[in-house]
Amino acid sequence: VSPVFEADQSANNEAIEIDPAFNDTQNVTAMLHEVNESAANNLGPALEIGGEPVADSANLTVLDPAFYAVEDLSPETTTQQSGAEFDVSATINNTGDVDGETQAIELRLEPDGDAVTNQSVSLNASETTTVTFENVSVAVGDEYNHTIASANDSASGSLTVPIEGSVSIDDQQSIGPTSTINVSSAEANVEYVIAIHEDDVAGDDSKNFDIRGVSPIIEANNATTNVDVGLDTAFEDSQNVTAMLHEADRDDERNLGQPLQADGVVVNDTANLTVLEPANVQVSDLQPTDGSSFLVEESFGVSANITNTGDVDATQEIQLVINPDDGANITATQTETLTDGE
Repeated sequence: VSPVFEADQSANNEAIEIDPAFNDTQNVTAMLHEVNESAANNLGPALEIGGEPVADSANLTVLDPAFYAVEDLSPETTTQQSGAEFDVSATINNTGDVDGETQAIELRLEPDGDAVTNQSVSLNASETTTVTFENVSVAVGDEYNHTIASANDSASGSLTVPIEGSVSIDDQQSIGPTSTINVSSAEANVEYVIAIHEDDVAGDDSKNFDIRGVSPIIEANNATTNVDVGLDTAFEDSQNVTAMLHEADRDDERNLGQPLQADGVVVNDTANLTVLEPANVQVSDLQPTDGSSFLVEESFGVSANITNTGDVDATQEIQLVINPDDGANITATQTETLTDGE
């Protein structure tokens, strides 16, 4: 209902608010009513001339606004190797009855949902176009949804980037207990840590099985070489040790997630650790024996057996020491090199 018009006041192109709105195309009628100030909206009886209401009818066409529908996503389901390039496309259809404004059609990668890239599209009423995002690649292994989205609609598909990884550890030795293990190389297309396990635990599904040490977090696709992994407790004896990749879990105290699997196989490598006894030079069978007597300025020889009981070679200075009452006196030295067990 319009506001009140005074007698003899003309109304030209008068916009009358509608409540509730017309949602569908239909005929509508404009009718004059007398003013009744006591009635709601001042609406009195229909104004008649010659016994007929003063009215006119017309057709109201309700147009659908521009709506950019996203259809025919391709591919809907795909598996792509880390870093491999592929194309993603979809049909954009303006299903509305009026021309649309320019929209940014986005390619999103979820779970993050961030726009990877976008293309600007402007469509007339009922117009359709195809958008193609070329040379798309994903470096980090995971399960994703790839989505093409307009301001009005979106279509999502399933994208799998298989987890990949490798680790290598060589046989190594330490002289005495060791508090570090060297990992020759490691790489994965997810964020990961290297765990040092006792013995051969390949395929074990317990992430905490006999773990002696864990590396700091290594970023996805960051190839590392000669990583020294610190141990919580040293290896004191010779044994097999396993370097295993684990997914990084930043909620864990040691950032240790589940063992990383590539093609269903735990990524690990096993090598032999040899803990060597350090060189230990022992003196035995001293001649002359304790209690021997000699005259002043009498010449005599001194000998002993020198044995290296350790596992590594040793070079040491062997000293002949005379101990008179007034203190030690080194009278001779001799350098000897002994192999292990010699």
